[in-house]
Amino acid sequence: MKLRQVEIIIPEYKLSVDIPIVISKHRKIYEFAYILHDHNCVCPHYHIYLKCFPAIESLEIEEWFQVSFSSQCNFVRCNDANMLLYLLQWQGTGSQTYEYPLENLQTSFNVSSLIKLNRNAK
Repeated sequence: MKLRQVEIIIPEYKLSVDIPIVISKHRKIYEFAYILHDHNCVCPHYHIYLKCFPAIESLEIEEWFQVSFSSQCNFVRCNDANMLLYLLQWQGTGSQTYEYPLENLQTSFNVSSLIKLNRNAK
């Protein structure tokens, strides 16, 4: 299956690769964002969002991050701003959800501009 946008969720203890090295090594990844969700959760885990061009096979992603697509990867069907808000947990889901500071997000996106544009569009 070919993908252009994908989210990978990997428990921290299962991560066996260095995320920045994987990203820099593959030219098909043209934009990315990742964050460690480790606040008030039983199993700290990474969320990795990739935009690829051309579209890549899911098997490539499995090889790069050494994960199984069926259990660790999700298709992304939203715009970049919404995805970044999701990664930061800034979705306004209530006071029970920890909102991660922007500094925790490693990304190639201009986050401030995307979020501002997204809020103006509503």
